[in-house]
Formats: sequence, structure tokens, C-alpha cells
Amino acid sequence: MGADDHVPVPGVRPAPWWVRLSRWLNGSRFCDVRDCIELTEPAELYCTNHIRALRAELGGRRCVVERCVEPHGFEDVLCPFHREAAVIDAVAATSPGQWNDARLGPRREGRG
Repeated sequence: MGADDHVPVPGVRPAPWWVRLSRWLNGSRFCDVRDCIELTEPAELYCTNHIRALRAELGGRRCVVERCVEPHGFEDVLCPFHREAAVIDAVAATSPGQWNDARLGPRREGRG
């Protein structure tokens, strides 16, 4: 369960029992939006419905990566997280063998 299920927040009602049960049964696969019991794709924080809603709220300020719910930078179309990943991938591609394979992990082709 998330930390917010155990700490009372003034003015916010605790999640209903069925939400807490679903979150307990599904571990980290539940949506990060309070009171939502939808499951997420692996390694994502939000369910498909909330990804759509959050991206719609951002409008033209959203990151161009398909399921990202972060706003992009002022002079960029990528959020800071995806910009950093793109820079690391570009540097790693230009200098193979100089990077620690364990640090790059299975994201690189032919490794992992």
C-alpha cells in the first residue's frame, strides 16, 4: 500500500476498503491516482485513462513521448527525464565500449 493510506491528511477522506484491498492484492501495478483501482502497464505510474486525462490537461505543453505525463521544457519537446535519456543514449552510441554495461542495463541492444 502507498504511504498515503496510513497517514491521515486533513480534509481528505481515506481510500475506501475496496481500493485499499485492490492495491494490496495488485502490489505496485495499481494507478497512482488516489481512489483509482485500475491496473497499469509494467513500469508506469498511471492507468491508461489517467494517462489520457493528464496528457489532455497539459495540452501543447506535454512531452512528445507517447505515454509521458510530464510537461516539456521551454525550448524543447521532451520532458527533462526523456531529454536526459536521449543525451545518455546519444553519448553511449558514439563511444561504445567506454560505458559500463551494467550501468546502461538491458536498454542497449545486444546486452542484458
